[in-house]
Amino acid sequence: CTLVYLGFVCLIGPWMMHNRKPYELKNIIRLYNLAMVIVSAILLKRVYGAVESLGTLVDCNKTFTMADQSGTKVYQMANFILMVRISEYFDTIFFTLRKKPNQVTFLHVFHHTFVPLYAYWILRTAPLRFNVYIILINSFIHVLMYSYYFLATFQQARGESLQPTNEKPSGLMMIVNKLLMFKKYMTQLQIMQFVSLGLYTIWAASQPNMCNVPKTYIVANFLLAFGFLSLFLHFYLNVYKSAGKTTTTTLRTTAASGTRVKDRSD
Repeated sequence: CTLVYLGFVCLIGPWMMHNRKPYELKNIIRLYNLAMVIVSAILLKRVYGAVESLGTLVDCNKTFTMADQSGTKVYQMANFILMVRISEYFDTIFFTLRKKPNQVTFLHVFHHTFVPLYAYWILRTAPLRFNVYIILINSFIHVLMYSYYFLATFQQARGESLQPTNEKPSGLMMIVNKLLMFKKYMTQLQIMQFVSLGLYTIWAASQPNMCNVPKTYIVANFLLAFGFLSLFLHFYLNVYKSAGKTTTTTLRTTAASGTRVKDRSD
């Protein structure tokens, strides 16, 4: 699946769309985002149920792996996680079909390529307790993230434009627009989850016998946390700090010229 995904978003998709107009996928994307909110919420509930069956997340005594849980709810939960991660390939596929190459970034493609492979490896072989913590946090963030994407489709439906407009938005749209102002905080939450994963991994490594977790997984999880933390921080600083500087410069320039502009961040 991963090879097909990479082949489409890197080669076949751009070639196929080269002489075509972008597809209008607004309704499909809206339904997809809503479905992912529901699926992520179900996953969150299932992972929480797994936590209850596994006991506390800081108990290092139980060390069984997925192979020991065949046929159980925990095993079904792990398979569900893998299916959800693979279904997220559609994020990039939609970008490609809509001819949005600026959104098919290295971070985006690397994240959607690496995470399913890593999840498959670690869910199948690593001690379960070591996995559940980050999955629990990640599922919660995905509920918020896809809720944001779902709301964003309504703003796009109005025909986003930087041009001033005298049209007064409806009460619902005013609420949607206010919620969409929290975009950068979604990235901050993603950054915080990798900080949290790194700290949890350090905690596990500091326990007697490294909490009965093989060294391979300790190192892999720490590298995962550090790698994604670096990539998301780089993205955050480039997008939001640069945007802030640009806005400040624009305001100073327009103030000096005696004109006013309406600035809008998407």
